[in-house]
Amino acid sequence: MSKRVGPVGNYLGDAFDDGVFDGVKKIIVSVEGSPYNCISMIKIEYEKDGKLESRQHGTVRGELKEFIVDHPNEYITSVGGSYDIVRTYYQSLLIKSLIFKTNTGRASPGNKFDDGILDGVKKVTVAAGEYSVTYIKIEYENNGKDEVREHGTNRGELKEFSVNYPEDNIVSVGGTYNHIFNYDTTLITSLYFTTSKGFTSPLFGVAKGKDFELQGESGEKLRGIYGRGGTAIDAIGAHFGPLGGNKGNTFDDGFFDGVKKLTIGADEYSIVYMKIEYQKDGKV
Repeated sequence: MSKRVGPVGNYLGDAFDDGVFDGVKKIIVSVEGSPYNCISMIKIEYEKDGKLESRQHGTVRGELKEFIVDHPNEYITSVGGSYDIVRTYYQSLLIKSLIFKTNTGRASPGNKFDDGILDGVKKVTVAAGEYSVTYIKIEYENNGKDEVREHGTNRGELKEFSVNYPEDNIVSVGGTYNHIFNYDTTLITSLYFTTSKGFTSPLFGVAKGKDFELQGESGEKLRGIYGRGGTAIDAIGAHFGPLGGNKGNTFDDGFFDGVKKLTIGADEYSIVYMKIEYQKDGKV
């Protein structure tokens, strides 16, 4: 006996109904990046009467991810995810993430995300459950405006950490990650943040597993995060950039063998000029 549940999301797009099969062997999902950051395609390999049948919906755009199910010993018991309004050239309600769970407790991996590079961080909000960090929300400032990015699923204990930006900046992201045997997957179990003025956030989650710390090479500030997230935060990385304001022209001198001379000009308010004499291949 089967039961029909849903659908959730938008009323636009072509309707589809795969019908009823004996079980699911594999799910392949295409995750489209910016500016839509949504699920663009889903392909399901079913089994019926001992034979495989595939159904595909949507358009392949972006990263392909698959989730293999050990049918008939294992079967999918729930389908979850998120949907939201996407504002680009037009406004539409799209599926942003999908998560599948099986009778064994396994879950499909989270979706890839990348906040990009923004000017700085004003506030971090993190939720953590019994096993892992489940959600992260970062309030950035970019070109004088506030921008918010959210990842994962908001469940569990919620804590926040405010930064006195631009006078203070986050310069390191640390925490732990561990393999969660209940779900047969590796997740971020705790997070903390440290600023350039020496302030450290409360510990988000429980420190279990292997320690990690992400930071720039020379004390650069946090300008964005990336990773994977669905019902929890599977992985996290960070973009770091120079400390200071967001005005002026960008520069990058590249790589040399060493520095011979450094000349600095300053007035009563700030550094106004910098000249560096490098050496490369024996030449200045």
